[in-house]
Amino acid sequence: MLIIFLLSTTVLLTNSSCLPGMLVVYRLSLRTEWNEKTFPKQFPQWRPSAQWSKTIGYSHSSTPAAPLFSIGSAVSEGVRLFAETGATDTLDLEAANKTFLDAIISPPIKQGVGETTTTIFVDTNHTKVSVMTKLVPSPDWFVGLDSLDLCSQGVFIESVTTEAFPLDAGTDNGFTFTSPNWATQPRGEVFTMTSTFPAHPAGSFNYPHLSMLPTLAVYSLTKLREYKLHGQSGTSYHTEQGLALQDNYQATSVRTAESNTNRKLKYDVIDTLKESTKDVPEFDPILTSAHKKTLTKIVSNEIPLPESTTRFKKKKIHLLGSKPSTGFRSSSSVTGYHASTSPENFFKKKYESKHLNKAQRKLFSGPLARVPASELYQHILAQYSKGGITLKKKKIRRRKYRRHRKPVNCLVSAWSAWGECSKTCGIGESSRSRVISHHPLHGGQPCPPLTDYKWCGSARNCKTGYFKW
Repeated sequence: MLIIFLLSTTVLLTNSSCLPGMLVVYRLSLRTEWNEKTFPKQFPQWRPSAQWSKTIGYSHSSTPAAPLFSIGSAVSEGVRLFAETGATDTLDLEAANKTFLDAIISPPIKQGVGETTTTIFVDTNHTKVSVMTKLVPSPDWFVGLDSLDLCSQGVFIESVTTEAFPLDAGTDNGFTFTSPNWATQPRGEVFTMTSTFPAHPAGSFNYPHLSMLPTLAVYSLTKLREYKLHGQSGTSYHTEQGLALQDNYQATSVRTAESNTNRKLKYDVIDTLKESTKDVPEFDPILTSAHKKTLTKIVSNEIPLPESTTRFKKKKIHLLGSKPSTGFRSSSSVTGYHASTSPENFFKKKYESKHLNKAQRKLFSGPLARVPASELYQHILAQYSKGGITLKKKKIRRRKYRRHRKPVNCLVSAWSAWGECSKTCGIGESSRSRVISHHPLHGGQPCPPLTDYKWCGSARNCKTGYFKW
């Protein structure tokens, strides 16, 4: 049966998530101690002599939980062929349906005692490592790591070293290194081989006088470098490129906020103008008789008319579209003693009173204050003829309507396809983008980031190939 050397992890690793946007390079090393002195039973001397296959594997996430093997579970067809023959063609086809970051490969060891190394890549979303190395010759035995997590307590560990024990793949019934093929039907489960199990005296690893087998192989991983994703969006630790994107987004948000603020202030000005009318004095104040006599002496030099107890109802005069009348009284009043009896004499009479001037400034503030008193009446009539008063009311109504509009959030398109990698050899970055379909209005939610980034490229020397096992 296939012996799989399982990593016996002596360091307990937690599943705390590491910082997002991280990419870490590790050196993976396999040191083997398979020699005739330590393992004398049926030690292979020729055809072929004791040696090790290439090391294969993945750096992956928690899903799938065991991309290569798991103790107590049956292996896939691709793993079976690799464990029995060292072939990887079927395993390559199975890898197309798996999600992983880095395809790991390390050169074979041509003798029982030796060492092989390679570099592997892990990131925040793919922190686990699974590898296998076959014993040659053997029925279906190999050593390996099953989902070793390199993220511990929120950081990537500096180094880890662990002993690998022989594992049986459960696909062949052979007991010795050079046993002929004898398929296990039905296929069994992966299990660890010890000095007493399987308890068959012909077993090549059966040493019942030992409490445990001598060291056969040791895996070690050492952290070499750490990288931070340049364009990682939505995080607080961008590099210069990411900060530039974040600054542009913040500047857009600020401009939108300023625009909303200005619009709000504009509405507030309208409300203020409406409230300011409280400061305008009443046209017909209620005064006592004594006060009326005092004001008559101060602000008017008109000849008083006899008081009458009879009240007359004034007729409504339509100014727009008709010629103004000659006055409210008899024709003699045109040349009489009232200043405002007809359009020709409107505000003609000169008053010398500081109280009247003060009232005029309050009544006719703004542009009207600059219109001469003799032309004020004609100016008012012209505004009615042009529809100016009506237009102003319409503008105010439109502004009120705008102020009560519902907010419209920003809409963006779907993500585009991932672009080409920034590097053809080594680790680079790939980006995708989206565009704004509808800008936010009336205080709606601002637009999200329009560019996204991810790692891409090769994890090893370009001349030797990356995924060629």
